[in-house]
Amino acid sequence: MSRKKRQAKLAHVVGVPTDATGRLGGVDKLKPAWRFYRFDYDGPWGEKALADAGMTFDQLIKSYLRRFETMTWGEIKSAAKGRGTGSKHHRIAVTALENEAQKRLVAIQLSRLQALFSLRITSKARVFGNLKTDGIFEILWYVPDHSIS
Repeated sequence: MSRKKRQAKLAHVVGVPTDATGRLGGVDKLKPAWRFYRFDYDGPWGEKALADAGMTFDQLIKSYLRRFETMTWGEIKSAAKGRGTGSKHHRIAVTALENEAQKRLVAIQLSRLQALFSLRITSKARVFGNLKTDGIFEILWYVPDHSIS
């Protein structure tokens, strides 16, 4: 069986949409789901960053992440910035991150990632993670000051 056929069959089995060519994709049509098991609790953008911002996980979810759940990833990605061009929420190549963030990815054994996705929480705060093809956002870091990108 060809690779494309295997991917299309797998996508059908696990419920991941495929695009017109049968490749895994279609995340833009899905609503977000959150996964916290990869959260870097002990790192510089983990629980300490949340506490320093006067926030708990519960507040992060209830106050910020919950508002995205009514939108699709396509709608989230197309949310325009207030000034200028571009999107509030976007993919960032790992090579474009500050060195400290790149080193931290190595330390937490995620150096295989080519890019992270940034969700704008406030004017300065961002949540960084891995947006998977099934629409699940694996949250890695809470960055209160937009300092890593």
